[in-house]
Parts: sequence; structure tokens; C-alpha cells
Amino acid sequence: MVETYDFLKGLYARAGDTSGWLSVDPFRLYPGAFVHKNRTHYETTYGTRFHHPEWWKSFYDGSFHAQHLEPSASLSYEARVRFMYGVPIGFSIRAP
Repeated sequence: MVETYDFLKGLYARAGDTSGWLSVDPFRLYPGAFVHKNRTHYETTYGTRFHHPEWWKSFYDGSFHAQHLEPSASLSYEARVRFMYGVPIGFSIRAP
């Protein structure tokens, strides 16, 4: 995650004034999507844990349930959230 953040920060820093923006959202599990169809592969290969694999059947807080997962055996949900909010999300590039 740090490597990706540094790459994107450098990419935008080199661009000077830009009319675009970058929005980073957490991964969400959607029914029928590639990851959903291959959950077993992600669980076995990466140690991913899907806490709510059929969240859309729940009547409560689908937005949270869709993203509540442990991305890998070495990255927990909590660590991913802490990283998202610990690193400056928005940065402004201003011409000198």
C-alpha cells in the first residue's frame, strides 16, 4: 500500500496543474464480480477472509458489510482502515 501511495503521489506531483483528481475507495465485494466468483481462490491463495460473503441478503448496513473483509493473511481489515486514514488522502499540487 505504501508503494502504491508513493507511486500515485509522485505521478500527480509531476503533473503540475491538473484538472483531474484521484479518489481511492476501499475494495467492496459485489455479487457476480470476479472476486466474488473466485472467493475460494482468494481465501486459499492470499488468506482473504470475507466476513459477509452474501451481504446483499442482509437488511442492515450493506455498505459496511460489502467492504468488511481481511484482504490477506498479512493485512487485516483494521490495519487497512488505519492506513487509509493515517496517510494523507488528499494532497494539493500548486504551481510555484
